[in-house]
Amino acid sequence: MPDFQIIQLKNFRGGLHLARGLTNSYDKTLETLHSDTLKSAIFVCALRLFGEEKVGKSFLEAFQISSAFPFYSSPTQGQTYYFFPKPELERLPFNLYEADLGIEKKLKKVRFIEKALFEQMIAGQQNIQLASQKLTGNFLTDFDFEEILLADNCDQIMTTEPYQHVQIPRDYGSDSTPYYVDKIYFHPNAGLYFLLDADNEEINSMVMSAMRLLADNGIGTDRNTGNGQFELELDQISLQVPENGDYQINLSLYCPEKEEIEQQFCESYYGLTKRGGYISSPAKEKHQTIRKRSIYMFTEGSLFPKHKGRKGKIVDLKPKFKELTQSVWRDGQAIFLPFVKNELQ
Repeated sequence: MPDFQIIQLKNFRGGLHLARGLTNSYDKTLETLHSDTLKSAIFVCALRLFGEEKVGKSFLEAFQISSAFPFYSSPTQGQTYYFFPKPELERLPFNLYEADLGIEKKLKKVRFIEKALFEQMIAGQQNIQLASQKLTGNFLTDFDFEEILLADNCDQIMTTEPYQHVQIPRDYGSDSTPYYVDKIYFHPNAGLYFLLDADNEEINSMVMSAMRLLADNGIGTDRNTGNGQFELELDQISLQVPENGDYQINLSLYCPEKEEIEQQFCESYYGLTKRGGYISSPAKEKHQTIRKRSIYMFTEGSLFPKHKGRKGKIVDLKPKFKELTQSVWRDGQAIFLPFVKNELQ
């Protein structure tokens, strides 16, 4: 039963917009704070605090994090519910009630699974009883989550809403241009969390210092207007995982090493996402208008045949630009959990 440190991001101020890496495209936010984005933000903050002598590629290699997933703390139940990514399976191991017409269609919209049900799924448990009251929007539980939310007077734990901005040109003879920024808003009892797995106490301390600075600076778009700022809270979690899983499920974006791709890799179940965007450099702000190279990574919840030492790698996405000499690291290391895949899936 592995134990992980949990870092909660809560009480976001001004909403949260997670850019898709497209130029002047703010009308739609990503709904997942991916591990590579979060780790890059931690890296930049650590670089400001500790300098280049202590913070480099070796610092990135010294700890792994998951992507940030939703959580909800219920005041009436006195319990915090943590959600994990839905596994990328052709068929989820559920015994569907015939009376719940349309439930299979609703299942396709599910993105997050509560911890207790997630533990059953990775253990390979078959024919899990499922009824429609266990589906709440994008969230799936093994209990009536909507009833808990109603008792807490909570409609939704997270929602998106566009917010209008106006771009004022420097040339005062030109017209101002309105545009919209899509933002995520969380219920006061909800937020995002991620798992932290650090090599030692010194690295853990450096990460926490960087996270405190990140909380003040904010994450995402429009940080200069106070958006993306949050509060930190720590927790611990114990996950019940199978001892001998024949597969592995990733909780972070994953970029494999060459030796991690073998013949059995074709038996994987996965999603892909293109990662890129702009450079974030605390030393040279002029480089922040330069686009880094792009790379495809495996999405959270992908399944891969068991491989000893599967971890992923850090890649350099430095573009071909003469004035840019420093590396632009992108972290494709992932936290993996064992997964038992039954014959019906």
